[in-house]
Amino acid sequence: MEYQKLANLCEEYGIDIQKKILEEISEKDILSMNEEDWLSLFLTMGLDNMQTIHKTRTSLHKLCNVFQLIGDTDYNPFDSYKLEARNIYQSAKKNIYITPLELDTGINQLNNKEIGACILRLFYEGIREAGDLYQITMDQIDLENRRIYFKNHTLNMSEDLYHSMKIYLDTWDMDSFKLIRPYENSFVKVNQYRSTTDFFINFSNTASRFVSKAGFKKIHLYGSGFINYLYKKCGSIDKMDELFYANDKVRGLMMELCDEIETYGREYGLFLEGKYIRYRYKSYYESFKLKNK
Repeated sequence: MEYQKLANLCEEYGIDIQKKILEEISEKDILSMNEEDWLSLFLTMGLDNMQTIHKTRTSLHKLCNVFQLIGDTDYNPFDSYKLEARNIYQSAKKNIYITPLELDTGINQLNNKEIGACILRLFYEGIREAGDLYQITMDQIDLENRRIYFKNHTLNMSEDLYHSMKIYLDTWDMDSFKLIRPYENSFVKVNQYRSTTDFFINFSNTASRFVSKAGFKKIHLYGSGFINYLYKKCGSIDKMDELFYANDKVRGLMMELCDEIETYGREYGLFLEGKYIRYRYKSYYESFKLKNK
């Protein structure tokens, strides 16, 4: 939904939402987002302060009420128990790093691994949400050079993702049903016999089932992949420690480190200020260290 339309609605109905949050949600198909999608958005934006969560949640609840009032939707995800402020806060405190071996173990639990492995690895290597994955077109994919090109960054495929994508592209059956492309030149595929005719919801539900059956959450796959990327760029635990643990009182150093981690974030497709990245992903790094002793 366009930013200006959202801003006008907020002004008309007296809803106070931070500009950066409006900008973030204006890039999403927010009328199709479920509770899990909204929870992921809270976490990836670094909203893990209880007061900020409560204020933002209240504003978004009012905005979704407006959508109901004007007839854009009959569903308000913020009526859900899962999206009560205290539950968002608790989820934000539980950031679990997923090792490559744990990812492989989860994938091996799946039926239809030809489809599920690719979806999980894409979340693990830089795709944040099902909507982002759904919008990838074949024009963006360069298998020869093992890259996926986005508007503001490039995803470099690992060897495992490269092979999973090749298998995915050659697979046209799931649970004995035929798969189709939901739109021209689409990378993803959907089951044409599902009850819903909304192909995005169809695909999003399928992706969520794969993630859940493997024992993960999308947000943890994404956070773990970002920590892997940071470690590859830094080259050592000492450098990672400096990024996350440097003394906050050393102002010049802190600004330099925030700029550095923000640069890495942009390379990965994570467009947040460095101070928020440093704060938000510190717990993933702590989990990473515990699992790599």
